[in-house]
Amino acid sequence: MADLGVPDGMTAAVALRPHRMMQLHFGAGHNTIAPGLRAGVRVYPFTAAVSPYVAAEAGHYFVGNATDLANDTAERYGLDDADLQSLGYRYGNAHIGLRLGTSKAAFYLQGGVSWIRATAVVRETRALDMQTATNPLPLRPGSEPTVDVYVESAVRLFTPSARLGLVAYF
Repeated sequence: MADLGVPDGMTAAVALRPHRMMQLHFGAGHNTIAPGLRAGVRVYPFTAAVSPYVAAEAGHYFVGNATDLANDTAERYGLDDADLQSLGYRYGNAHIGLRLGTSKAAFYLQGGVSWIRATAVVRETRALDMQTATNPLPLRPGSEPTVDVYVESAVRLFTPSARLGLVAYF
C-alpha cells in the first residue's frame, strides 16, 4: 500500500489480511524532514466494492534537520526567520475511512484525529549584556555581541488528520 497524509507524510507499507474483515499494515515513510515508521490496523464491518472501516495507527518520525523547511516557510509567509533546527515526532491516529475497489486493489480515503508529541530544537539569537559582564571586552560603538542559544521544546497536539492512498493485495 502507498499513501499520502497528515501527519503521516508519504508512506509505503506491507498490508496483510489475517481475516477478510481485518487488515494489518507496517511501513516506512518520509515527511520531508526525516524518515519514519508506521503500523496500524483496519477493521471492516463488511466487505464490498465500497466499504467503510475504522482504523487505528501509530507512527514515529525520527529527528531530522528542519532548517530548510523553517526558512522556506518563514520566507513564503513574510515571517521572521524562526530558525527551527530539528524536528521529530510520534503520533497516533483514530480514523474512519472509505475503501473503493475490489478484493485485489482499492483506493481509500480516511480522516479523523491524531495525537502528536513532537520534539523541536529552535535556535534563538540573543544579545549579550556587556554592561554586567565580568571582564567586558572593548567594543566598537554600535556593535552588540550575540550568542546562539538552542532551546529544545516538547509539543503535544490533538489535531484533525487525513490520508489518501492505494492498496494492492498479491
